[in-house]
Amino acid sequence: MSQNNKNRTVVVGIDGSPSSIDALGWAVRDAEVGDSTLTVAMAWRAEPSMAVKTGANSNWVPMTSPEYEDTAQQSINSIVAEHVPDEFSGKVTTVVREGAASQVLVELATELHASALVVGSRGLGGVTGMMLGSVSDYCIRNAPCTVVVVRHQK
Repeated sequence: MSQNNKNRTVVVGIDGSPSSIDALGWAVRDAEVGDSTLTVAMAWRAEPSMAVKTGANSNWVPMTSPEYEDTAQQSINSIVAEHVPDEFSGKVTTVVREGAASQVLVELATELHASALVVGSRGLGGVTGMMLGSVSDYCIRNAPCTVVVVRHQK
């Protein structure tokens, strides 16, 4: 966890996957210390094959209509309600933006002067697992703050 705990901003990227839910849990615990703001972010793109989860235990919903942003906002609100405890002492904000997740997260961390950016790892295992995913790799290389990559615990 970060050393300077006063007035910190922790940004966490979520997409509804198990690894992103684990990243949210890590970010909640980190932001719980001090007077911190937890910013939960979700990126979206208008693609015919795109799907999103509306909750951790829900099915993937195809996004084929112009309501991409509304669906993403509903999804992020549901995930935050389910996984950020009511007792959380910090401030929670949500951000939904169009764009590539990697770029959206780095831009947001930069804009908010975040002390940490937290992302999940897909944990693919084998040869593929030896390489970081494109989102986590981009964040590590470009974010202006500490980047934490959380691997899903099965």
